[in-house]
Amino acid sequence: MTTLLEFIHRVVEPAYADGTFDVMCPPQDLDYAPKRILLSSYATMSWCWSSWDERRVAHSEIIDYLSAVWLSHICRCPHDPSMAHEWTDIVVLSMSENPATACAAFARLIQYALTKHAAENMPYEFMDVELGVLRKACWGTVAFLRTTHQTGYPASDDLLKMMVYLFVALGNTAVESTIKDIILEGLSYMKPNLLLATFDNLQDDLLTALKLKLDNDFLYVGSLMSRTQRTAITPLSLHVSAARHLLQFLTLTWCTGFTGLTPCDSVVLFLQGLVDLIFSEYGSVDLLDHFLTTRTAFGSLKLDSSSPGGTLLVLDDIDIWKDNKVLYIALSDIARDSNAHNIREWF
Repeated sequence: MTTLLEFIHRVVEPAYADGTFDVMCPPQDLDYAPKRILLSSYATMSWCWSSWDERRVAHSEIIDYLSAVWLSHICRCPHDPSMAHEWTDIVVLSMSENPATACAAFARLIQYALTKHAAENMPYEFMDVELGVLRKACWGTVAFLRTTHQTGYPASDDLLKMMVYLFVALGNTAVESTIKDIILEGLSYMKPNLLLATFDNLQDDLLTALKLKLDNDFLYVGSLMSRTQRTAITPLSLHVSAARHLLQFLTLTWCTGFTGLTPCDSVVLFLQGLVDLIFSEYGSVDLLDHFLTTRTAFGSLKLDSSSPGGTLLVLDDIDIWKDNKVLYIALSDIARDSNAHNIREWF
């Protein structure tokens, strides 16, 4: 097996026989035939993941690099680079033999990316090639989580922490937003008590970094959505996508009863800007349902002043939950099919 691993190493990256390659930066072109042949079948990856699942094997990181190269080129036709295949079907086929080892391979790629950028301030500046690999690795991981949700097989706490970490570390570009959607789907499959344990088990230094990033996100997105700050320079779709992700993340955390990642002042500003956006752009943004779901999740929290989330009690006292605009918008949304008056005519 060692000889075979060395052979794969020579085929995949002959220019870096000493192992000095970046796992998360696969080449953009499969420049010669042996490499294309090796990566032409999903069965190759399935077999490699099962054969070298033991991480103590010397140079087994070459399989992780092979995974990244494969994911990067999975949708490209080996005979005609201008053609693209549906990569999701191929990922599912590659996972069918041993879903757990496939998920472990995808998780290692996510870990490589997080470790590589750990010294940076969030959001991490992932390269396009890294985001391409991360998108597919996250999709495969979530496909596994979907299966565990259906079968009742418990997901790894480390895997869930990694997904939370990546979600917060990402920015708001189009590709990063897509990855956030994938991660949120995966986390939504988990039982609340399992997610609560994941949040509780976040290390203090990591928790501090996540809090700081979320605080900045709430403040930034909240200011973007406020009526005085919105401009034609920043597309409305950017506001909506970023706000939706934050609302969904709040819903997930509050549904578990965890409040340790939600700084109160910035959440208040965010919610105020959100109501302003929903009201002023009624009919052109799709955030009302997400907002009401988040409000319901907050209502399920049982807080007291001595609890770690006691500072969130102030959210119960702010006018944002009681703003008549929210009620009118919700009622208008229900009555819209009955020729309801324009929402702005009610004021």
